[in-house]
Amino acid sequence: MTTPRTFGLCIALGAFASCAQADIINIVSNNASSSNETSYGSFTGSLQYDFIAPGVAQLSLTLTNTSDHEGKLVALAFDAATGTSGWSFDSTMSTGLSDDWSDLDGGASTEPFGDRAFGASTSNSWLGGGSPNGGLAAGATATWVFMGSGGLDVGALDFLSPNGGHNLLFRFRGFSNDASDKVPAMAVTDPIPGAAGLPAIALLGFRRRRRRG
Repeated sequence: MTTPRTFGLCIALGAFASCAQADIINIVSNNASSSNETSYGSFTGSLQYDFIAPGVAQLSLTLTNTSDHEGKLVALAFDAATGTSGWSFDSTMSTGLSDDWSDLDGGASTEPFGDRAFGASTSNSWLGGGSPNGGLAAGATATWVFMGSGGLDVGALDFLSPNGGHNLLFRFRGFSNDASDKVPAMAVTDPIPGAAGLPAIALLGFRRRRRRG
């Protein structure tokens, strides 16, 4: 296991057993690795991985946009961590976002950082045009939730490891100085144990609800 885990209550129903688990780390924008020599897009926040039940996992990003020049966060993209798959954006579980946000279907070319398989954006693509006003404004906070599949031996830090440590990417547009930016995330502190996991019963279609705020 790559990071400390906080294990929840394990339960058994006949031959079926499941154990919920949560793991969270603090992240910030890695502006030294930005696509621009002068990087204006920035954020602080956390990344949480929840194993809910066999075949059910959740990835949550809670970020505050700290960009200069009124930059708006309009897209994010990532590849699956080893041992996980099938990630899709869940707008009903996410909070603080405009209705413009949707799944990044089919992945995206995220040059100069290569390609990524999963994500979400305000335009259904990584480089889509149109108005950036549906993005997360500077000073605002939101939570993006993705549902997928993963095991008990996966942690939040594992989602930063692929692609040379530049796996989790964010795109910013709408700066008042007409700039744009693409910035990877990096961990900034030792992993922080998440809240105790809740019992999860996949046979009953259980999905853990996130706090709304």
